[in-house]
Amino acid sequence: MSCIRPRAMILRADGTNCDKETMFGLEQAGAEVDIVHIESWRKHRDPIMDKEISLSNYQIFVLAGGFSDGDYISAGQTIAYALKTEFKDEIEEFIAAQKLAIGICNGFQIMVKSGLLPTGKIGEQQSVTLTHNQQERFEAYSVSLRKPANGVDKCVWTAGIHNPDFYIAHGEGRFYTDQETKQQLYDNGQVVFQYADEEGNPSNQQPYSPNGSTIAAICDPTGRILGMMPHPERSLSGRNNHLNTLQDILRRDYVDSSAPEVKARLNLINQKETPWVGLQLLKNGVEHARQHLM
Repeated sequence: MSCIRPRAMILRADGTNCDKETMFGLEQAGAEVDIVHIESWRKHRDPIMDKEISLSNYQIFVLAGGFSDGDYISAGQTIAYALKTEFKDEIEEFIAAQKLAIGICNGFQIMVKSGLLPTGKIGEQQSVTLTHNQQERFEAYSVSLRKPANGVDKCVWTAGIHNPDFYIAHGEGRFYTDQETKQQLYDNGQVVFQYADEEGNPSNQQPYSPNGSTIAAICDPTGRILGMMPHPERSLSGRNNHLNTLQDILRRDYVDSSAPEVKARLNLINQKETPWVGLQLLKNGVEHARQHLM
């Protein structure tokens, strides 16, 4: 592997709270990372890092999770407006250079409200949204995902990842659009992950879906821009995963491993992908940037 480290810019604003975890994950994946406050980007200079700020200096653009500007208008709306007005030219240049972007939770909300997803064109008329969870409350727990059955795997970030477990934490995560647009997304391979039940079937029912939608993640038509409600930065090692802890408990000396209930639990755990699959997702993006953009 080349020692060249692609550069990633994580945009944050007041209320963003997953930037440092995302930075850690990207650094573990092999990137050089800067966290940039939106006010520093506006001034094109970061007073803390004492450096000029330009999106053109980066290969990966990251919109981290959290509650930017307190979600006072609606989740991600304030930053989305800034992106498609103040920063539109820089983002268009960035995308034209075939660089990568990922929006996680609040970042996904920003992407759809700025028009960046599902079209890949900043400022495009909004055709999808992420709205209040159907049960009208904040949810935070681990969910199972699966890729659509059509077998299309165009997303750069999720190559080789099929049925991960990720943590979610949101109050406005229900993916909503008209039926025609939704079908186009499926047909075009832009639906990346769906929420799934214990048998691996797509589900919009609780507890499998935390918000009432089946769709958990989508990408743009090129597969280089990913938006997802689940948090990959919270699944960077086995210690982050509840199933990994459960497996350790079930294998202790005082547990009867021959008991049908224990065997069934262990079998379920063994069918899951590695608990550090979030790191693999970030590595996919960093390695693509290294190979194609450096």
